[in-house]
Amino acid sequence: MALLLLMYWGVLLHRSRTYYWWVGSTGRQLNEEVSTVLLALPFSKQAGVSEAVSWAVRQTCQEEQCNK
Repeated sequence: MALLLLMYWGVLLHRSRTYYWWVGSTGRQLNEEVSTVLLALPFSKQAGVSEAVSWAVRQTCQEEQCNK
């Protein structure tokens, strides 16, 4: 559950990148790393978890990566 909350923090970081230059791509990188770990855990088989992970990744992905 903590990793899922961390991904939501990554979305907030990603959205704040236009206001704070030092944020850069931290939110996107965070969500990329955490999603690979989280989806490998049995926790991701619970209802709604994989959808929540997918949402967070979609919110922080680059346009060319989103269409894959």
